[in-house]
Amino acid sequence: MKIERFFKGIQMMPEAVKEVEKLPISEEEYQKKRELFQRDKYSFYKLIRREKDFRIRFLYFFSRMACETYLNYKKRKISDKIYWDTFYALTLWCENSYRKYKEYGIDQYDWFFRHIECKIFRLGRLEFEKRK
Repeated sequence: MKIERFFKGIQMMPEAVKEVEKLPISEEEYQKKRELFQRDKYSFYKLIRREKDFRIRFLYFFSRMACETYLNYKKRKISDKIYWDTFYALTLWCENSYRKYKEYGIDQYDWFFRHIECKIFRLGRLEFEKRK
């Protein structure tokens, strides 16, 4: 899935989308950081946090990974509604970040891996975490 479609599906604020589009992140950089996230989430968080614009970067990386996660939802026969509801959390967090810091992006980043790894699902306003 393309990130533009993802942002539309989660109703991301247009201003936040514009900020993401300005980021000078190459495909190579994305792939390296995605691999780091998969290997060692805490090193990934630490690396991104060092950037002055870390909130918008977290939004970018989590959104890109969420686009890739869509295929896992399809393989598991999980509905698009649940997918969009689950990842709408990014929009809510981005709105909170803007209210609190006047910056678009994600400040509450350290548990979003559950969304990417299909361990947490949202049904409307309710969230469910999959147990092992």
